[in-house]
Amino acid sequence: MSNRPVKSRRAAREAAFQAAYQCFVGDVPIEEAIEDALERTEYAADAAEMVREIAEGIVNQGREDEPHFAKHLKEGWSPDRLAISDRIALRLAVYELYHMPDIPPKVTISEAVHLAKKFGTEDSGAFVNGVLAKVLLDTPKKDWDPASKP
Repeated sequence: MSNRPVKSRRAAREAAFQAAYQCFVGDVPIEEAIEDALERTEYAADAAEMVREIAEGIVNQGREDEPHFAKHLKEGWSPDRLAISDRIALRLAVYELYHMPDIPPKVTISEAVHLAKKFGTEDSGAFVNGVLAKVLLDTPKKDWDPASKP
């Protein structure tokens, strides 16, 4: 029996998250971190593209996207003060909310919370969920209607 390429969007997000983490913590260029992720696991073409797009978005677009969630942090807090895993989960979600119009916001937030719980602290999931609930109200997806999407 042959192994089939991974098609899961959840797995793609996790690989993108890990590539971004490798970039931020290990000072590895994002392209190298992405290639490492794609070499470790065989992904179907769509999933591999998602790994690449989200990882690059977290790293290359993330600084510009941070104000979308920074304004919802407690007074005196900035993205730089957050645990790196929480910051990456927030960047991932904000990237999807603002730059990937076909992904339902409920899925984006759920997946970011899942990653925060998996890679963060005991409180990370609730923290990321709370921030993203506020961020969503400012996004083009705030009135998401699945019936109007392709």
